[in-house]
Amino acid sequence: MHIVELQPKDTTFVLLSFEGPDLYSLAGGLGVRVSELARTLATLGYETHLFFVGDPSKPDRERDATLPLTLWRVAQEVSRRFPTGVYAGEHQKHAVYTSVTPYLVIERVVEAAVAQHKHVIIMGEEWHTSETMCVLHERLIENNLRHAVIMLWNANNIFGFEQINWQCLQEAAYITAVSRYMKLRMWEYGLNPLIIPNGVPERFLDPVRTDLSQSLQDIARERLLLTKTARYDPSKNWIQAIHAVARLKALGLHPLLLARGGLEPYGGVIWNEAHMLNLRHVRLTLHRPTAEEALYHIRLCADEADVLELDFYVPETLLRAAFHASHAVLANSGHEPFGLVGLETMAVGGVAFTGSTGEDYAQHWHNAIMLDTSDPMEIVGNLLYLQEHPELEQTLRRNGPVTARFYLWERVVETLRSKVRHLLLENNWSSGVGA
Repeated sequence: MHIVELQPKDTTFVLLSFEGPDLYSLAGGLGVRVSELARTLATLGYETHLFFVGDPSKPDRERDATLPLTLWRVAQEVSRRFPTGVYAGEHQKHAVYTSVTPYLVIERVVEAAVAQHKHVIIMGEEWHTSETMCVLHERLIENNLRHAVIMLWNANNIFGFEQINWQCLQEAAYITAVSRYMKLRMWEYGLNPLIIPNGVPERFLDPVRTDLSQSLQDIARERLLLTKTARYDPSKNWIQAIHAVARLKALGLHPLLLARGGLEPYGGVIWNEAHMLNLRHVRLTLHRPTAEEALYHIRLCADEADVLELDFYVPETLLRAAFHASHAVLANSGHEPFGLVGLETMAVGGVAFTGSTGEDYAQHWHNAIMLDTSDPMEIVGNLLYLQEHPELEQTLRRNGPVTARFYLWERVVETLRSKVRHLLLENNWSSGVGA
């Protein structure tokens, strides 16, 4: 038997996700994950198709000019009625996605790939695609195509688990997850997923723009610069971060927290808490600024704020500079399936304060500060210790990029390929499709 090597010439990847690469669709780590995974697969030469709920002003189908990558925007007619973002009109979009995507995948991708004697790897992400995977499984059987397809469904979080038909999903697909922590959480549901981690793109290891990083440091001057970017959700421990800022202010350390959240209603709870703590909260709202434009407005607002809320999409170059320039990036979630922000911070040589759940890459005092509690004094105490021991800060900044290199998307794809090869061997597939 010849083991299938899944070379680009004989393999097509199909990624299914609610979020995607459009700004309209980038609500969190899921959008980043599928965007980078799709681009990496295509860069490696694999024909790749990404089905997601996209920007209603863009075409339903868009082929990349330089890569074998096709973006399929599903439920565009619903998105036009809900132009504010991917999760506006969520239930209507989900219904259309589930009904339309299986037919598009089979008729526009799978049939053509099988005609070319190619293997097809379909990967669904998160609960929104679980029913789609079940329908796909049934339709592939009906069309005598199931033998040519390996189906994976990936859990990035436990959100929506109560809405999943697990028996159907396990019959349709192999279950995967992004970390050992998620694997353990899924044991509670009688599941034993394969682990395929998240990653960072290689460009995150490039030097940050010195002018941006230096400008942020100049804006903060003698202040303690902190950054936190996460959904407004209790699990992200925003309240711990806000209380830590208040304690630091009381100690006379003049903190400045750059905060980037989302549209979630829990944001009101966070900013009400900041008000109760007498913190100066300033919301900076901009429309798709360049890094330079955003920096200009940050400079204008910084002196009046203890917490500066960045109510706009922060350009990647500026975000990387903020991660690098900050005394600490507070990726301090209480429940964190993977912790992409912590890994991105480490990639640019920043100081990541992570939680202690799914951040498999983090090692306390080696490449990150790992927090065990929701006590704000744990943040404060570690920040004070770093101030007194600059050599430890330099160790963290030096070791972070070394660790991140092990989580480049190219390495993640190799992990994915090895897991799929195992599944093919387990199912007695040979070098011929479905043989």
